[in-house]
Amino acid sequence: MKKKHSTRIDVEIDPVGKSMADAAANGEPGVLGLPNGWDRLTEARKRAGMTQEQLGAKIGVSSVTLSRWEKADHLPESAIPFILLAKYLDVSLDWLLYNDGDVPVLSPAEREVLEQAGMILAKQRMGKK
Repeated sequence: MKKKHSTRIDVEIDPVGKSMADAAANGEPGVLGLPNGWDRLTEARKRAGMTQEQLGAKIGVSSVTLSRWEKADHLPESAIPFILLAKYLDVSLDWLLYNDGDVPVLSPAEREVLEQAGMILAKQRMGKK
């Protein structure tokens, strides 16, 4: 099967993602902070003092894509954007995806893991160009 390069969720590959997208489209609560969108992403981005354009440039997506994620119109189709978002927004993946409440302060160990993951992803991207 040919790999699609979009923010749309391929239901044959990711049935869980499809159910999340369906819930988002229906405004159901409990999925990434819905029904108001991916509230934690917006909150963390603003707390970091970044615009959608700035954050999008750091993680390699357009501001339109980031806006769609914040509204939960579409969701990332791989773990890579989640890792990069957590790294650049200085939040844990757990908080970004699941937890309500205050933004956690990352431990030095968590920061190191996200930094290493970011370096690995950057090397992979450079190898593909």
